This record gives sequence, C-alpha cells and structure tokens, in this order.
Amino acid sequence: MEYLTDVIGRIRDVPESEVEELLPARWKAARDAQRAAAAN
Repeated sequence: MEYLTDVIGRIRDVPESEVEELLPARWKAARDAQRAAAAN
C-alpha cells in the first residue's frame, strides 16, 4: 500500500524521462536506499 500511495501522489510531478523510477522494483530500491541513508 505504501508503494501505491507514494506513486499516486508523485506521478503527476515526475518527468516522462523518470517514469521508470516509479516501477515497483526501482521504487523499492530507491526507498530502501533512502531509509539506509537516513539510518546512518
């Protein structure tokens, strides 16, 4: 549910060249990296 909430809230603002970043696998990798960086 976190994925859908985030993507639906961001999709209008994401440039067409970056839409692939909203795919589930890429989204999860980016989210995991953000959380890891915040934990350090």
